Amino acid sequence: MASIKRRKYWANPVTGKEVRKGTPGAVVKEFPHYRIRILRPSGEIISAKGYRDLRATEQLAARLQLAADRGEEGMVNRFAKHDRRPLWGREVNGKVQPGHVDDYIADLAARKRDDKYIYNMARRLKRLAEECHWKRLRDITPASFSEWRRARSKELGGKRGGAGQTINQWYDSVNAFLNWCAMKEQGRIAANPLAGLEPLPESPTFVRRALGEEQLEGLYAGGARDGANRWRVYAFIATTGLRRQETEDLRWSDVVIDAPVEFLKLRDYATKARRADVFALRSEIAGMLRAMRPAKWKENDPVFPEGVPTVEQFLEDLRAGGVAVPDEESIEKVDVHALRTTLGSFLGKSGMPERTAMELLRVTDPKLLRKTYCDPRILQTAQAVQRVTLPVPVQIRTNDLDRDRPPLVRDAGPNFTVSGDNALPFQGVVRDCPRDNVEGDNSAGRTRTYNIPVNSGMLYH
Repeated sequence: MASIKRRKYWANPVTGKEVRKGTPGAVVKEFPHYRIRILRPSGEIISAKGYRDLRATEQLAARLQLAADRGEEGMVNRFAKHDRRPLWGREVNGKVQPGHVDDYIADLAARKRDDKYIYNMARRLKRLAEECHWKRLRDITPASFSEWRRARSKELGGKRGGAGQTINQWYDSVNAFLNWCAMKEQGRIAANPLAGLEPLPESPTFVRRALGEEQLEGLYAGGARDGANRWRVYAFIATTGLRRQETEDLRWSDVVIDAPVEFLKLRDYATKARRADVFALRSEIAGMLRAMRPAKWKENDPVFPEGVPTVEQFLEDLRAGGVAVPDEESIEKVDVHALRTTLGSFLGKSGMPERTAMELLRVTDPKLLRKTYCDPRILQTAQAVQRVTLPVPVQIRTNDLDRDRPPLVRDAGPNFTVSGDNALPFQGVVRDCPRDNVEGDNSAGRTRTYNIPVNSGMLYH
């Protein structure tokens, strides 16, 4: 039989907050809602929240007791104990009781997620809870989030790229938290209440572009001026795809260049994905590393003690190498991380299998390879469209196909090769220009533009 009663507690007479039993000056109070305790046939006791009115609570208790006797568990709130917990921790009787978000952040840390990811997740969830007035899981509703999203869209409407991308990042954060709460292992909510919301349309705030063959040559030349060694960092990142922080954290113990096959063996805590990745090095890069390694080196010594060049240094080296860079108002962006995009773009251009390219770039989602780390202007779309077997109108004469077409002039670039049938990028430059107007490599007034045509050559003006 179900039992009904109001729970009593000790409270501060001034603030009304619950305090430890026996606290001097504390008074005994009752919660406004009744509590229902139901005994199942199995002997398990279920606790459920009732109403303020006794008669209404008795009717609810009768229905719940009947459902328990029949085994209709769906009528009993399985998430009652989680409904009572707040989203964020609070202090009760001198002890801090963690909330749902605290448990989620602790779980992210246990899974060794990136510190910056955890920080952004906690910051976004806390701000959302404050601005949407979420105190418990049941407060999170599509209506409250949609209202917040509309208000934020008006505030960020003037931002370049619009508000869609920024707000969608916040939506992804709360969506990930709610999906975690709805997991079978957690059982905190029945389902994600925001799962049905559509993300806002977004336009990119910037587009990171890859470098072409001659632009890379210009960057290497600019990084080597005045006896500088920045070109070594550029060549290393362009051929390995390591990120800035991963390159700065690289130690000589991670570099195996005295074996028949040279390779990198990264430490899991020194990579963005927290994986101990292992991948081969190009023979030219391995030789460069052997030449720059000190005679008396220690395993914990950094490979690049001067670090990765700053964005300002990177742009200066591009300009010094005769490469035009986008201005500040342009949506295009070029920085050190663009070398990683360059590697991904040339992997696609060389016809590298997608799975192999994913291993070389150390990504697990093919979308990142296709969208983020691939500049379509590097791909040889001009050659590809010529190979498409489509019927040609009979009105087009064969002689018209070759009329006024400038010949292709191929410049031999750095002769980079790898073992096997797959050739990596940086093997040459293809230009579309009239044969009579080809300038020498040392011609005056030539500027490498940032526009890369579809056949991956450079434009000259």
